[in-house]
Order: sequence, then structure tokens, then C-alpha cells
Amino acid sequence: MDEKQLQQNNNKEEQKKSYDARFSGEIGEEYRLFKESVPHHEQFQDMIRDVLRDFSQRLKNLEEIKVLEVGSGTGYTTMRILDANPKIKVLAIDNEEKTINQAKSILEDFAERIEFNENDILSALESIDEQSIDAVASAYTLHNFQPEYRKKVLKEIARVLRVGGLFINADK
Repeated sequence: MDEKQLQQNNNKEEQKKSYDARFSGEIGEEYRLFKESVPHHEQFQDMIRDVLRDFSQRLKNLEEIKVLEVGSGTGYTTMRILDANPKIKVLAIDNEEKTINQAKSILEDFAERIEFNENDILSALESIDEQSIDAVASAYTLHNFQPEYRKKVLKEIARVLRVGGLFINADK
């Protein structure tokens, strides 16, 4: 392993330490109950769909609309993203195996329109080409990150978004 690869591995290890694995235990198994604890959860999710639907109407000339979802969780937001436009293809990023498995089950009818990336958000973003994503959506995710990690994530989101792209941050 050369020095550059060693440095990249060290950076990835540091990034993994920068976020909490909050949803890997019992809470990840029961995460579907989250929506019961949030007032107006369904209306909030519908607003994400509606904003993406309006935005995607401006992209009529594209055969495919690439949407990256930061922290896909169990797939509730992913479903709304997919519902916004049949041209949408989602790259769903989440580091929690339990919630990703739930999402895969919930979204199995849409498997051809979703690519799951089980990785920490920053590492996944760093592997994406510059200005290659039409829209980025995140719901109830970014507040979980430590401030320095969140800053790096936001910088990477700006890097991967196409000029004129959309960033939806539905968070507290």
C-alpha cells in the first residue's frame, strides 16, 4: 500500500469516527416507529415529493434525473423521492445495515430505480463525480452529525450537485 492509499484509509477511519452509529441497535430495528413521534410527518414527507416534482418538471429534456439521498434510513423519504417523477433514479446512502435492509424490503418494487450505498455519507460523497447529481435530498439526517463532519458533508454536496441543482434539507 502506497502512502496516498494509506492516507486515504486513515481519512476514512477518521470520518467513521465523526458520526454516531445511532441506529445500529434496537432503535434501528424499530425505526419505522419514528414517524409516529413526529407531528405532521406525512405532510413533511409529501412536501419533499412536491418540491422534487416541481423541480423535475424543469428537467424535461433529461432521460434520467439523478437524486442522491443523504441518510436514506428505512426508505420513507426515498418513496416520496421516487414518487415525484418516474425519471428519477436514487442513490440512497446510509451506513446502517438494519435500516437499509428495511428500505430494500419496503422499496423492492422500485429496485431498478434505486442504488443503495452502505457507507458513511462523507466517504460516499467523496466517491461521486463533481457536478454529476441533479438533486440531493436529506430528511432528519444532517442534525445527527458533529459540526465539523456536517461542514465537510455540505461542502461535498455542493461539489457533486450540477449547476442549477437542488438541495432539499428537511431537518430540524
